[in-house]
Amino acid sequence: MFIRIRTKIVIVYLLFAIAIIGALGTMASMRIEHIFHENINNTLTQEIDFVSYYLTDISNQPTERIIEHLKNFAQQSHLRITLIDSLGRVLVDSDLDREKLAGLDNHLSRPEIANAKRSTIGRDIRKSKSTQQDYFYVAKKVELTQQVELFKSVRFIRLSVPLTYYNSLIREIRTSIVFTSLFVLFLVFILSLFISKRMTQPIVRLTEEIKAIAGGNYSKVVMVRSNDEIRLLIESINQLVEKINKEMNELQKSSMIRSQFLANVSHELRTPLFSIQAFIETLMSGALDDPDVNQKYLKKALFHVERLNNLLNDLIDISRIESKELKLTFHSFPIIEFLLKIVETSKFSANQKGITLILDLGSDIKLHADKDRLSQVMYNLVDNAIRYNPSGTVIRVYYEVRGSFVTIFVKDDGLGIAKEHLPRLFERFYRVDKERSRETGGTGLGLAIVKHIVEAHNGNIQVESEFGKGTQFYFTLRI
Repeated sequence: MFIRIRTKIVIVYLLFAIAIIGALGTMASMRIEHIFHENINNTLTQEIDFVSYYLTDISNQPTERIIEHLKNFAQQSHLRITLIDSLGRVLVDSDLDREKLAGLDNHLSRPEIANAKRSTIGRDIRKSKSTQQDYFYVAKKVELTQQVELFKSVRFIRLSVPLTYYNSLIREIRTSIVFTSLFVLFLVFILSLFISKRMTQPIVRLTEEIKAIAGGNYSKVVMVRSNDEIRLLIESINQLVEKINKEMNELQKSSMIRSQFLANVSHELRTPLFSIQAFIETLMSGALDDPDVNQKYLKKALFHVERLNNLLNDLIDISRIESKELKLTFHSFPIIEFLLKIVETSKFSANQKGITLILDLGSDIKLHADKDRLSQVMYNLVDNAIRYNPSGTVIRVYYEVRGSFVTIFVKDDGLGIAKEHLPRLFERFYRVDKERSRETGGTGLGLAIVKHIVEAHNGNIQVESEFGKGTQFYFTLRI
């Protein structure tokens, strides 16, 4: 069952207020009743002392006159005076005639008398059997110096007062407490409504903002004013939305790149396949028997097969790199030995094009890298310099050591690259001269693979070129 936070706050406030007000009201009521009873007890104790003194002082007067004085005093003081002997018999009662006293129960069993017998003073609150009213009783054990026979045997003076007035007054006070409590509860209810509204208003607005975000508006920023934990929540949500927005942009960018990549792959695969198909169909149409034609077409078909093989190998490499499946194996090896092998292996293709390939050696340091993958980087850079430059070009491979870093250069004085192409050289399938690149067997993925491998070594690769004056690729690695 759905319950709004605002309702929960109001309920909690009310339950808490009811508990507090109920406890305070009960304690106040009990305390007031206790104060009343203590005042009555103190008053009756003082009056007992007065009666005791009075009975001692008027010992020379007749019995009936003393009893009449006691009744008048009791009537004026709104008290009931009872004199009891040591056997528990009632000798005098201000509310009863002497003829009725003989029919009264023995009073030694009365709680206030029993307590007074043990500890001089006793008290009790109960309903009187003779008058059927609630009374507060206080009894005191006494020894009267009295000559009159009736009063000479008095051992307990008991005073009592009817609680009708006091009970009525306590009920009025309790009624006032109840109405005051209800009024306070009403104020708490109004206050809790106001507080809960103030507390939940940012949450309600936050919910509306989140619904808008959930609806797909990831660019929306949550704007709710608050100076408490809700502000921290809003900041966290905005950070999350910003992260989602970035991820969505990355996903869209990745989707666009993927679509473009698939289109490029399809195009790159389709061109050699169509060429191979055309060559085979030509050969099957009768050119196979013509020795001047069949070798030419078979060589072209082989060229495109090699091109397909290179493309598939590059696609596998770049897929493994981008999916983090390509694991590098680092170990140390001498840089001179490493570069000598690269240059010696590439000299044959350079010589075939009339290009001079030079290696400038410096101090022999050791590289800490994946040798196979770093070889792939160097072969790619040197092969590109050979493939895309004319005869007579000079290509220099050299390196510079600076502190704990080494920078390896592949520099040529060939055709150069126009300035507008430089920022996109490391993109997949980007070519400066598409037709010439396909003619030389380039896949368009070489430099993208080079960039990924260098970055996997925590390095960076750069290119500098001036059209008509040559190009320089260089990358820096930690030794």
